[in-house]
Amino acid sequence: MNQPDSRFVSIACTESVGELTSGEYSTDVDTERVDHRSYARQGIEMEPTVKVGHASAAIKRRAKHKQMAAGEEPHAVTPREQMNEAI
Repeated sequence: MNQPDSRFVSIACTESVGELTSGEYSTDVDTERVDHRSYARQGIEMEPTVKVGHASAAIKRRAKHKQMAAGEEPHAVTPREQMNEAI
């Protein structure tokens, strides 16, 4: 028996989820739709970044306040922030 192309199945499933999700939210006041396409396929140029979790975000907030109080320009303090700043 022939197996379907996994890429085709993945795209079909993603489209189905997008349609179901958009249908679910279509009754809301917001008229935005869920777009299942990648940013590249939508024509959106966005650089990938590294996720910064809640703990790192808290460290960043505290460091920013300390840096500003010391009269410094806020800069990245955690390794993930430094990676995102370099991107």
